[in-house]
Amino acid sequence: HLGVNAGGLQGSGSTMVAPLEQQLAFAFPSFKVSYTGTGSGAGKVAVASGSADFACSEASLSSSEEASTADIVQLPLFVIGVAVIYNIPGMAISSPPLNLTAELLVGIYAEQVTQWDDPRIVALNPAIAGQLPSMPITRFVRKDSSGTTSVFTSALKAFSSNWTAVGTRISWPNTNGKLQAVTGSSSVAISVLWTPYSIGYVGSDTTLQYSLPPAQFVTPSGMVQVLNENTTSLAALSFPLESDLSATIV
Repeated sequence: HLGVNAGGLQGSGSTMVAPLEQQLAFAFPSFKVSYTGTGSGAGKVAVASGSADFACSEASLSSSEEASTADIVQLPLFVIGVAVIYNIPGMAISSPPLNLTAELLVGIYAEQVTQWDDPRIVALNPAIAGQLPSMPITRFVRKDSSGTTSVFTSALKAFSSNWTAVGTRISWPNTNGKLQAVTGSSSVAISVLWTPYSIGYVGSDTTLQYSLPPAQFVTPSGMVQVLNENTTSLAALSFPLESDLSATIV
């Protein structure tokens, strides 16, 4: 679809990789490249319709999308982790990060774990137990078609057979009114930053951009998993790509 942007390339799609795409554009000033973070779903629609030259998405093309866009080539470009971010007022800057398990994360988004002082969260965080309040957990999710949501919900399904909803846009459990849906990774980050007692999911680069602490995860063997550039790279090296050059690493 070259030629949409005269003299250069126009890209759109994933808001999670938008900062990286914009950095790459600045690295090649002699060639005009612009990128707009519209969400993965919107990006795929734009490149399929010819209104963009390329798109970025954490979710690869589905079988039906591939069938209708035979001239589009998929290439692996970035490896980015999805981080769980939170806002618990009263926690000191020097406090250790929040510890969670895969089961607790599924429980939070399935509305089975609804309070910050849930005994299971308290038991996993002895160093900050006194700072975990008796307050409901507000969950932030994406309302737009989001590759980040696809990765996040794929992880929830891998963590628990009780979680079945996977995709770029899903119907989230919301019986207690503590679910908020916003558009774009930056909106999730800003919403968590400004909403006490909240939790959300964003790309690992977004946590650095907004200085938000990512939660740590404790494995069944008791090992603490920390999301950073090194652990993400090591995880990527240990997982083979699928035939369509995609991979979701959990």
